[in-house]
Amino acid sequence: MDSPTHSMSQRILYFELAALILAFVGRGLCLDSVGPTLLDLLETVNGDIDQSSYIFISQSLGVLIGSLISPKFFGNGNDEMLLAGACLLQAVATSFVAIFGLLPIMCTAFCFQGLAIGVVGIGVCSVSLKIGGKTNGPSYLQAVYLGVSIGAIAGPIMVQPFLSHQVPTENKRETEIFNFNSTSGIVQSNVYINPKFSSGSNVKWFYVTAGLILLLPAICFLLIFISQKRSRVPESLGEDSKVILTASVRNQSEKHTMKSGISLLLIFVFSTLYYGMQDTFANLLTVFSVTSKLRMSKMMGNYMSSMFWGTMAIGRLLGIAVARRTSPEIMIIVDLIGSLIASGLLILLVETSQSVLWILAGILGLSWASLNGSVVAWSAIYIKPDKHNLMVIFFGRCTGLMSLPPLVAVMFDISPMVLMYALGIVSSCIAILFCFLHVINIYPVVDKGTPCNEDTTKLLQTVEHDINDNYQTFKNRSQDPVISRSCD
Repeated sequence: MDSPTHSMSQRILYFELAALILAFVGRGLCLDSVGPTLLDLLETVNGDIDQSSYIFISQSLGVLIGSLISPKFFGNGNDEMLLAGACLLQAVATSFVAIFGLLPIMCTAFCFQGLAIGVVGIGVCSVSLKIGGKTNGPSYLQAVYLGVSIGAIAGPIMVQPFLSHQVPTENKRETEIFNFNSTSGIVQSNVYINPKFSSGSNVKWFYVTAGLILLLPAICFLLIFISQKRSRVPESLGEDSKVILTASVRNQSEKHTMKSGISLLLIFVFSTLYYGMQDTFANLLTVFSVTSKLRMSKMMGNYMSSMFWGTMAIGRLLGIAVARRTSPEIMIIVDLIGSLIASGLLILLVETSQSVLWILAGILGLSWASLNGSVVAWSAIYIKPDKHNLMVIFFGRCTGLMSLPPLVAVMFDISPMVLMYALGIVSSCIAILFCFLHVINIYPVVDKGTPCNEDTTKLLQTVEHDINDNYQTFKNRSQDPVISRSCD
């Protein structure tokens, strides 16, 4: 029978996991609402179509800076307080996105929002691995990335009541902004929003509402921090935590080899291509639906985006259970095969029917669903299980977000099918990259058979001995009725 102390610690753990998931719900809400609200944001500032690139670059630059600086702060015992502060900054910045109707202020707000998103991303993954350990870490990662999908689904649906449902027009021509040769606000164009034809967008209130939602994880992390301050317990509460700590000490004692350097470089390129293409496809899927030969309505295009994230949410929900029974590399291989099949069929058949796009976009969402968490879990096992490894992955994501969307958007003006061609190329490249990565790192770093010198062996034995002593002392004290009553 579990002791009251054990039950309380389990409740705190599950509450913290829920807070981590909620933080990534906010991440998905912020990152994937930009596409559906882009035209209305430009309408708010009376901006040119080509100025949309400033919004994407500002947000991506913030995420990049946040991902680079955050590893220096996490892992010092105040992770929950840092996450609370980052979520608070994200909430405030999101609320100010469209209030003033000025492009410089909007870009500044997106930059600070991205900064907070970068910090939260590193922190959430780091804490998930810490509290989950070797056994539950991959499942916890799938759970928090499920939160991204939930936020991405909710964003396009939540924004509908706030949007201007009349499509803006050009100032000098009588054609619609959504024509075959337009990029719908993504790349340079001589089209600009004519306020005379707008129906009065309320998009600023959507971002204020999103900011209020983002306060919830900040409050949760603050409560967890206060609770842990009142009853601080040893970090290692079981064998799983000891495995992770032992692996970290062993990795820090090893010299940086050429193999690890090549592996980090390849995982950086993999992350750049994968995350960049995922955001590019998600943000341009609505635009493709409207501007391609399919000629969907703006509302149906937003529903298409929500469907894509919905299938990713279903896949990640399944991934939580699968990750406990399957290795990360198997999950990645299955995901990459599905991505190759879906992207190939999209290139060949997408413009034949709207149903084809609905089906294949859903298959692609399922294929990419568990890839995020699986890549993080795989790198923690085979490369370096610490927050600096996460920094490389998130830095690659930021680089991809800053490079691939503008690159695809520039060519999008030639033909909307460029999006599908880019998807096929990236799917092939990341499949090849992972093959190289897995061959190079066929022997995991965290295996007990990993060779290490005599000093490192003694250090590991000392650490494990201290962990056992601290845990046994804490367990005995928590079961002492006198001490238990004094703590009540």
